[in-house]
This record gives sequence, C-alpha cells and structure tokens, in this order.
Amino acid sequence: MIADGREGVTSGTLPVSGGFGITIHPMGDLDGDGAYDISVGDRQDDDAGSDAGAVYILFLNPGSEEDAVKSFLKILPTTGGLNGVAPTGGVMSNGVLIGDLNYDGRDEIAFTFTIDNSIIVARLGAIFPSPSPSPSPSPSPAALGQILAAGTIPSGVGHPLASEYDTEDEFGRALAVIGDLDEDGVVDLAVGANLATTASGARAGRVFVLFMTRAGTVREYNKIAASEGGFVGGTFEAFGTGLGSFPTGRAHADEPDVPRLLVGDILLNPGSLPLSGGVHALRLNTSGWVTSQVLWADGRGGLPNGLLNVDDQLGRGIASLEDMNGDGLSDVALGAQSDDDGGNNRGAVYVLYLAANDTVLGYDKFSQSNGLGSMHIGVSSMGYTMGVMPSLDYGGVQDLLVGAARSGMGGTERGALVILRLGEGLNGTAELRGHVVLGNGVGGILDGEFSNNDAFGIAAAFVGDVDDSGYPNILVGCEGCGGNDGAMYLIGLRRSDYQAMSITRLSRSSNVVL
Repeated sequence: MIADGREGVTSGTLPVSGGFGITIHPMGDLDGDGAYDISVGDRQDDDAGSDAGAVYILFLNPGSEEDAVKSFLKILPTTGGLNGVAPTGGVMSNGVLIGDLNYDGRDEIAFTFTIDNSIIVARLGAIFPSPSPSPSPSPSPAALGQILAAGTIPSGVGHPLASEYDTEDEFGRALAVIGDLDEDGVVDLAVGANLATTASGARAGRVFVLFMTRAGTVREYNKIAASEGGFVGGTFEAFGTGLGSFPTGRAHADEPDVPRLLVGDILLNPGSLPLSGGVHALRLNTSGWVTSQVLWADGRGGLPNGLLNVDDQLGRGIASLEDMNGDGLSDVALGAQSDDDGGNNRGAVYVLYLAANDTVLGYDKFSQSNGLGSMHIGVSSMGYTMGVMPSLDYGGVQDLLVGAARSGMGGTERGALVILRLGEGLNGTAELRGHVVLGNGVGGILDGEFSNNDAFGIAAAFVGDVDDSGYPNILVGCEGCGGNDGAMYLIGLRRSDYQAMSITRLSRSSNVVL
C-alpha cells in the first residue's frame, strides 16, 4: 500500500486538497537503480500558497509494487532551489524532463506555471543510486536529488519574450521537446499559448519555439500563428491546445531529418464545421520558421470531406507512433474527444498513415461505431489525452493509452482509460487487435473504486515493470479522487489480456490495496 505516511511517502507529504495526478511524465531512470522514475503534477497544492501547485519527482523502487515509492523530491515555487525564481500567483502543475543541456551529468526539468504564464528550467542535483533495493522506512525527500540552479522563461523583466503574451494567454499550458533545431547541441522547446490574441482573432492561440542555451535560458525565439513565423494564412480558434513532435518521414535517404511539430486546435472551424478541430503538421528550419505546413482536418491534408462533425474537437490528444503500416514512415494518432459515434461525446481515435510530405495516405478510425462496438457503455471523451506503450503480449507493434476522464462509468465523470492494442495489418493499415477498458468495475478494477467527478484517466504513462513481477506497469492520474485530493494509480497489467492484476493507489485518503 502506498499512501501518505507509508511506503516512502513521508507523513503529511500529500495535500489534503489538491489535484495530485493531473499530469504524469516518465523521467527515465534518474537514480540508476533500473526502475523508471516519474514526475507527478499537483496544481492545487497549498504549501506555497492557495492553489500554488507543486511537482513531485517520485523515485520508484524496483523491488516491490506495494513499496513503490523509494524516495521523492517535492518541488514547490518557494522551496527546493526555486525560491526567488518562481513566479508569485502562478499555478505549478507540470514537470517535463528535457535532458542535460550543458553536459554536466545533471538533467534539466521544465516546470510550467499556467496562470502566471511562465516556465522554470531547473537543474537537478546529483542523483545517488539507492544503497539497497529495499525502501528506507523514512527516506529524505532530498536524499536522491535537489534543485541546484533554476532560471525563469522569460529571464528578466527586459527580456523581449516577456512582452509577447499576457496573463490570460495560458502560455505553458502545452509543452513539447522538439529536438535540436538550430544544431547547437542543445534541445529546444515548443510552448503553447492557446488563448493568445493574434491576427487571426482574440484568443486564437500561438506557439513559441524557444531556442535554449546550456544555462537553461532562451537565446532566441520564434512565434508561430496565423501569418506569423512562416505560417501562410490560417484562421485559428485555440492554436496550441495540444502539442507533439516526432521524427520526419524522408522521401530520400539524403534528406535532413528534421522533426515535425504537431499543433492541435480543438476549436478549429474548417469550412462550416464549428469546433470540429484539427492538427497542423509543421516542419521547421533551423530558425524555427515554418517551411512546410499541412492541416489534418475535415477535407484537409488528405482526410475526406464529411469525416468530422461539428464539435468533434480533434487535436487535444496527440501521440507519435512507430511505422504502423510497414511503409518505413512514422505515423500518428489523434484524439477527437467529443466525437458522437455510439452516443453523445463518446470520443474517437484516428490513426493516420502519412506520406513523406506529411499528407494522409490513409487512416483508421476507432470508436464505438468503428471497431469498438463492445466497449463499455459508460466510456465517453475518449481521446482527451494520449500516450503509447510497447505491445505487452509481443504480438503487435504498439499500444495506445487513451484517456477518457469524463466517462460516466455508472455515475458522473468517474473516468476511464482505454487501451488500444495495435498491430501491423494488411493493405497498409494498422490492425486493432483488441481493446481493454480500465475503470469502475471493469478491467480488473473493483466496482466502487471511483466516485463521481474523480476523472480517472486524466493522464497516463507507461513505466515498465517496476517491481520485477512480470506485470508491466502504467501510471494513471485521477484528478478528483479522494474528494479532490487527487491520486495516482500504479497498475500492473497481465500481458495476455491486459487486465489489472495489481493496483496501488498513491493518495492521502486511501488505505486499501485491491
């Protein structure tokens, strides 16, 4: 059992009221013990002020699922090296590993503040391997790492980036690592500000491409919006709602391998379909300017007319895939959280098979009217978030973790996670080998585990077999669990049928291991 005061979580660590589990990101093996470590956001933590937020770095124990948290680092706007750097009045909710910017052996993490509209790039201190696989009865939060240095984006009052957005733009709501665009040896970032006012209209959205220095500051930046940053034309509604990146497909071996930036706009209105949504596939040059743009939307980019409907909201969930159809090019999965196949706002997932020029050669749609007819009737909003994991039974290519946090599941917004098992099919398409729903009373989870408005499935990530049990583990966020305390579920899946074989809840209010 993992809970406040037990199994490596010091008593009083988890807040009485918070949104613990709103974001989950794999961080790799930070302490060298062979187990994945993770960051977990809590946007309602009150330790640094009312709803100021926090991010936890959880170092997982490779030897036991019940003792899953070996140690942790809780990072607040006012402590852990961020005091005097982090903004006042912001909500800290996200932590994304961006790698070792200056090659000093220490990784940097980008923390986002969604109300103050700023980002902190912080350098982790020395990470020491655990002396034994057994967790300490009372590990120190700082035992495995600390923030040595931190700087804010934008840096300084006079930084030109500071004048580019206001407090209502939601700068930092979406964040993606896009590789080393300018070839200076330092990875660069894309940041969404989906409510920025641009030439396209009030609160139409903008994306910033940030060229980072080894010190974690912004050397240069480029803005991408309607008729900005090399983007030709365009009418946006919420540009930057979702962000993703993946390697480009190359028609010839001697072409440069520049990553594509994928930008979702769930409120896009192509033609006469308000809020049907869309995703822009952008290729960028070394200056961050758009050199090629393709819009995937109804009747655009190779998708047929009539594919989407009003208010489908394509583009919040974005996931890059391996080559699903055997043509040697990367493919992509997109969520349409409000698709009405099978019922109102049930949601859908599109797998797009791409040509070398980023247009769509073909697609598969998976919804309750297309391949998922036997899905639990309580599932809705499928595609709100998206993640990937390897094929657990070794029979496919890749599996999709699809969040459906607004699913009723016998109540109101109790939430669910849908796992789509994908394989390489015939005739240039992916094969849907099956699907599994995890939620209240299904998928190996007991009835009554979730209550109304828990929003299980708000985030999900694959973290490997942390307890060496043979059951691969996923982490699933539950924003409203425990009376809005928030929680995170560590779930061990049986390889043969993806049923939950072990469930451990990390929260303040739960004392039960299923």
